[in-house]
Amino acid sequence: MALIPCQKCKISINDTVDICPYCGYKVNPDHVKKTKIQKKGLLITIVISLILACFLAYYSSDTPKTETPNLPTRDQEGTNTPAETTMPDDERAFIRAVQEASTIYDTQPNELKKSAERTARGNAIKDALHGSRTIHAWIGTLTDMRTNSDGNAIIEIQLDGTSIRITTWNNALSDTFDHTLIFQQSPLYSSIAGMHKGQRVLFSGNFLPSRESDYVKEKSMTEEGSMHDPEFIFRFESVGANLLARPQSAIENSDAAIHRQQDDADAFKNKERLPPLDKYVGQHPREILKEPAIASKFQSLLLDKESYDIFMPRIDVSSGVELRKGFYVGAGCLPHACGIDEAAFTINRKTGEAYAIMIVDGKQITWYGVKDASTLPAPLLKWFNERNGPSVVAVGGQ
Repeated sequence: MALIPCQKCKISINDTVDICPYCGYKVNPDHVKKTKIQKKGLLITIVISLILACFLAYYSSDTPKTETPNLPTRDQEGTNTPAETTMPDDERAFIRAVQEASTIYDTQPNELKKSAERTARGNAIKDALHGSRTIHAWIGTLTDMRTNSDGNAIIEIQLDGTSIRITTWNNALSDTFDHTLIFQQSPLYSSIAGMHKGQRVLFSGNFLPSRESDYVKEKSMTEEGSMHDPEFIFRFESVGANLLARPQSAIENSDAAIHRQQDDADAFKNKERLPPLDKYVGQHPREILKEPAIASKFQSLLLDKESYDIFMPRIDVSSGVELRKGFYVGAGCLPHACGIDEAAFTINRKTGEAYAIMIVDGKQITWYGVKDASTLPAPLLKWFNERNGPSVVAVGGQ
């Protein structure tokens, strides 16, 4: 398997595909053979050039300049091709960002510039996703489906014509705070169980935040692996049959099925409804967060272990859990730092949905569960307004 340029749009595609997934152009087998021969000749030329470059670099004090590959713009690719009408714009932009970065990475002369290119890729991915990490109805091929020792599903989807893989974690330990493994009792598990490896699918869900420079979490052990064969960690919400080449009625029916699947997933999350939590009213907030039905949900809400470890000490000094307007409310502060290092959370009494907020060093407020602070539950919005000010930086956790 190798990558070759499409004869029409010039974007790199897999040499085993019959149709370019970007512009819909039918691949000519003679073009594939010719390209492979040219690549062999090019490889020999590159080896010779590298040998010469080693000698020339010794006498040169200037850092060689690199240029972004001359990939076609969306206007150049056309607007009404079959691939254009099936692949979402943000998926196309995501693929472009990753592939361009991989090409540029290989041309960089040293590790410092290579590392900087990885950071640039993270920024490009953020732009491609419009600052979000939620995607809908992307297209790919189901390349792995199995279970871990607990019987939960591990899946991997490869984006068409690329080496980019979108995947769950493959073990419960790595997945402790990310919750990407698919529970056996969930509707999503049942849906995937009826599929097979190699099947083209539509999928929706959320990428996870990265503490590295990637913007979205990537699992490769090395930087080179991350740039050439990236595996992005993903929390799947729905996986359904691909719509390519289906009549419009089938597309509408399948799209509706995906929405139902997402609704079923939401229902499953709340299906194990909360046990009575009124017993925690008056107790320390940490106690309600130990409740099994709440614990994993709250850890997932805070996105990663680092945020969780920052949040929890900031409720150590507390007057206890209160029940206000349909929400269990827990609030507190770091010992000897009330007014500077504080945190609060709410849990919806009916649904169990959790929201959280904290202030660190009196300088930054971070909230979790909604993008806009104005949509926080009333108890947390009041908390926010009381502490927000000109000298405070306010940012959403997700």
